[in-house]
Amino acid sequence: MPESTPITSPIWPLLRVSGLRKHFGGVRALDGVDFELWAGQCVALIGPNGAGKSTCFAALCGQQKPDSGQVLWLGGLRSEPTSEAISAATSVATTEATTEAISGQGANQTLPSRKQAMPASVAYTGPSRNITGWSASDLAALGIGRTFQVAQVFEALDVLSNVQLAMTASRRHSGFLPLKSQNCDAAHALLAQVGLGQQASAHANALPYGAKKRLELAIALAGKPALLLLDEPAAGLAVPERHALMALVKQLCAGGMAVLYTEHNMDAVFGVADRVLVLIDGCIAAAGSPHDIAGNAVVKSRYLGTHFIEQISPVARVGANTAQDQNA
Repeated sequence: MPESTPITSPIWPLLRVSGLRKHFGGVRALDGVDFELWAGQCVALIGPNGAGKSTCFAALCGQQKPDSGQVLWLGGLRSEPTSEAISAATSVATTEATTEAISGQGANQTLPSRKQAMPASVAYTGPSRNITGWSASDLAALGIGRTFQVAQVFEALDVLSNVQLAMTASRRHSGFLPLKSQNCDAAHALLAQVGLGQQASAHANALPYGAKKRLELAIALAGKPALLLLDEPAAGLAVPERHALMALVKQLCAGGMAVLYTEHNMDAVFGVADRVLVLIDGCIAAAGSPHDIAGNAVVKSRYLGTHFIEQISPVARVGANTAQDQNA
């Protein structure tokens, strides 16, 4: 099993996806996908049905082996960067913006984020690891956790035991000791963190769906991931539940964790994500801040539509409206 010592400073890249391709006969589910994820960054992967989002997640999580391309892990680096590297990286990031050509769009896009502007050659030291095709268990041991579109919990156990079991598995504690005696305090603390502190003794199968989503998140967090992959975390939730869950996700990012999530509810994207990747026909059609994406003509015509602002929450609407006005 691989071991890692994740670097959680917000200026370090954790994952680099390069040239990822996956074809099913004549269907090009992924057709050359490239992006990076950074510690402390909340990134939304959006796009229409059939765009390749699920295939992309499956390739990252070890469920599908891509036909070509690489998934490189940069987050388990044991060597600390030099002060000169930190200084140079910060200087570059605060004085320059990276301009990328958007594939198939015929236009350039400025990516002003401090994390995006950081050149990877300066931002970290030490080797990367090619984790393409790794098993889910090896990825979890490395520091990559995930949740599913439909919440996956241990229905036959109570809430506390769900988290205790996940902690026992991730930390390789003895399987001969009673589960209830292991990681009790830590499991209670994690449940309190996700808002289930008062439901520790409830059976998982009796929880309302929003609470099951939180429990699944707690199970994923039990492995102490540096990168969390969330497959439609807000699916099936009422608006207040969506907002509360995404606020929790933002708190995780504020603590240094990187989060990549797919989502169809735009109020769980705008006003939440630091950066948005738009996947259309197996390719990244646009990438940038929510403000940039809201004003992107190609994204509006191919996916969001011209009236999508009316479908999102007032908080998310502010920046999106500004982008619409600037591009009118």
